[in-house]
Amino acid sequence: GRVNPLVLGSSPSGPTNLPSTGVLACRSAVAREWFEKHPANWEASYSVKLLARLEANVFPWLGDHPIRDIKPPELLSVLRRVESRGVLETAHRLMNYCGNIYRYAVATGRAERDISSDLRGASPPSTPQHHASVTDLEGVAALLRAIDGYRGSNVVGSLGPHGRLKFLSA
Repeated sequence: GRVNPLVLGSSPSGPTNLPSTGVLACRSAVAREWFEKHPANWEASYSVKLLARLEANVFPWLGDHPIRDIKPPELLSVLRRVESRGVLETAHRLMNYCGNIYRYAVATGRAERDISSDLRGASPPSTPQHHASVTDLEGVAALLRAIDGYRGSNVVGSLGPHGRLKFLSA
């Protein structure tokens, strides 16, 4: 559910300072509040993955700390833990999520700045994975026949033959 604005420290007569410590300013509470404000813009599967990544990789180590008190090396330590599992892309995504959460915390008065910006370049770049592609004419012809015969999705069916060719050439 939504967080009651009176609990956050505001009053009907106008804004007041938000708490800098306590449960409402802890990393996981601020992150969940940020998360609640955005799901209308996200696909359901994305929302589930985003929250699961935070719960598995960030909240256990930083979730109970006041967001204002977390230092860049502490956040980097959490990201390094993820990198050590060999999932660099997940570490990069987490850094992006943390930056969004910090900017939200700054906007709501619970953090002074986005500490994730101090960590730009600290993680190694992820190596893109190249996937197999059809490069011979016989393979392309077989792929086109398979696409033409596919009946499982309105999206593919609505492309029509020319749209499918355009899709393949993109």
